[in-house]
Amino acid sequence: GCRVGVVCYAPATRPFRSNNNKGMHTIHETPDAVHGRDVLWRNHGWLTPAVLLMRKLRFGAKATVISVCFALPLLLLTALLAQEIWRDIRQVRLQREGAVYLQAVLPVLQAAQAHRALADGALFGIAASNAQRAEAAETLRRHLQALQTVDDRLGELLQTAKHWQALQKAVEDQTQSSADNASASAVAAALRLWEHVAETSGLRMDPQPALHYLISATVLEAPEMLLALSQTRRLAAFQLRAPTAETGQRLADQAARLEAALARAQRQL
Repeated sequence: GCRVGVVCYAPATRPFRSNNNKGMHTIHETPDAVHGRDVLWRNHGWLTPAVLLMRKLRFGAKATVISVCFALPLLLLTALLAQEIWRDIRQVRLQREGAVYLQAVLPVLQAAQAHRALADGALFGIAASNAQRAEAAETLRRHLQALQTVDDRLGELLQTAKHWQALQKAVEDQTQSSADNASASAVAAALRLWEHVAETSGLRMDPQPALHYLISATVLEAPEMLLALSQTRRLAAFQLRAPTAETGQRLADQAARLEAALARAQRQL
């Protein structure tokens, strides 16, 4: 019923036919409802169900849903960031402990080379006295004992058990025998332990370019330069005391080896 003087219009309807067991009847739907759904799907697409859900929720429920939607990605990003930071901390710790271990290996390597020089001198007719050999052996054992203290603390972290046992056996053979192969095996065992620690600690593959080249020059090339320098020095002394063509050729080869190692270190620095 409309009031007098007011023009009333009946809402237009869209007929829909429905079939059931009782026969045909007509369902009427207003154009506003149809137009509203069309606008929602056109504006929001696949998010339309979420929009309809949010319209039905109260303010408190809406705030909770929105907070959860923002909190979950933040928590995920925080977890990933914490994992990355922990990985970096662990890598830095490994590199630091590896550097400490290598500092203890270096005196053992130098002492093994000095003891080997005495055995090489005997082959060239330059026999060392018993006191010299005893002193060199004692120096080697003392540095090995210092390395054992470091290995007891860091060996499990750097996984050095196999190479450490091999070095102990090689040093024992070297100090008990004057044979050249025993002394050479001690130096080789020390070098293998050095390489293993450099690899396990991550010093060999530092992700930062500046540190990578610095570590390569000081850590990776150092054993090669020390070995080449020691052998060059010994061969030069032998060549001065008893010159031979064979010794001269070996001296030239070792000098070229030392020059190449120095050139690589200079390029990396």
